[in-house]
Amino acid sequence: MPASGGSWWSDSKRAAGHNLAVKPLPALPDGAIDWDLVGVRYHDHVLSPFAPEMVESRNLLLNALRTMDLHGLRVADLGCGPGNLMPYLAGRVERITLVDLSERSLELAEAAAEEAEIAAEVYRQDLRSLEIPGQFDIVVSVNSILPPTRSDVVGILRCVHRLLAPGGRFLAILPSYDTTVYLRALTGEAPAARLADDKNLAYADDGAHVQSYHTPESIERELSEAGLVLDEPPQKVYYPWELTRRHGYGHFPDAPEQIWDWYVKAGRAGMMDHK
Repeated sequence: MPASGGSWWSDSKRAAGHNLAVKPLPALPDGAIDWDLVGVRYHDHVLSPFAPEMVESRNLLLNALRTMDLHGLRVADLGCGPGNLMPYLAGRVERITLVDLSERSLELAEAAAEEAEIAAEVYRQDLRSLEIPGQFDIVVSVNSILPPTRSDVVGILRCVHRLLAPGGRFLAILPSYDTTVYLRALTGEAPAARLADDKNLAYADDGAHVQSYHTPESIERELSEAGLVLDEPPQKVYYPWELTRRHGYGHFPDAPEQIWDWYVKAGRAGMMDHK
């Protein structure tokens, strides 16, 4: 990670690309994020690995799923949102379990599964207190492990451990805290602008709701605490600058690299046979 203020990035380049903007998410009267409204216009509100610019090759989770024979496997999508994954499983998966806290998002996800001719079992639950029956060969989570605290992260990962069948695999894209540090270096933005907490890797992307993000070190440590082990080191899922500019993350085409989230593939410790 380049250091802020170093010779690698001039003040003129920083100023030219600095259109970083805090974009508030729809909120309920109590101030909580209104995920029902987010789900209806998901790609307007969320920088997503399922954006059209991402799905051909940049989304490493989709790339991994494309290499797998999924027929007959039990699949769960935790924090499924409006069902972004469903079109990419059409003709490859017979059944899927969908979990989300948003009732409206689950309705959209169930409709997307029906359109893909996938039978869906739907659960409206918070991932921090997840209780769904059975075990799964593939558990997917795409930018949905964002609870308020690091202990909540470990709790969710322990639920993933419980849900994985022997030999099963956890495939996830996790929001990158490294990217928040990198963007601050690119823009010169102070941590307080988005309530960044470097100690706890917490970040308020919308300037209001602090959520737990991830680094390779935190990913490995917290997976281990949950009884899970990485198949390989986390890999960067890069977002093109044209896409990030639309979501208020700046536009720095001359920067050393684009911004990223982390792709993770893991299994239960002691069970390293790969699906």
